[in-house]
Amino acid sequence: MSAPKFHTLHETLACELFTKPLSDADAFLLFCLLHTYTIVLEPGILEDDAGRTELHGLTARGAAEVLAALSTKHGQRSDYEVWHHRFWSDWGAYERLNGLSAAEKERLASMKARVEGHPFVVRLEVEPGEHDPAE
Repeated sequence: MSAPKFHTLHETLACELFTKPLSDADAFLLFCLLHTYTIVLEPGILEDDAGRTELHGLTARGAAEVLAALSTKHGQRSDYEVWHHRFWSDWGAYERLNGLSAAEKERLASMKARVEGHPFVVRLEVEPGEHDPAE
């Protein structure tokens, strides 16, 4: 495993951890995870910024770009605008993010544990001022 770069780490992690096409339900939850959590890294992980140990949650556009990168062979799903639109329209944006069902919370917690199991990652923390959607 080569050292990742700062600007591509979210995408690198997602592509390494989620190798099968995501269902729409899981895509929404991964979007939420990427948008809501800070990734705390092992020191010295980033090739281009070895001193950085935290990557804050992505903007909605950034999370959409990661989902598009996961879907490079799936036509329309490889366009970040599709995922960005889905978050703000089809998925209900923050209203849904802040009101996940028990099953969605359980699945999000499972995804969070999967990311925390990656060798580069120490833990995920909720962004300051945000509530943890998995709780």
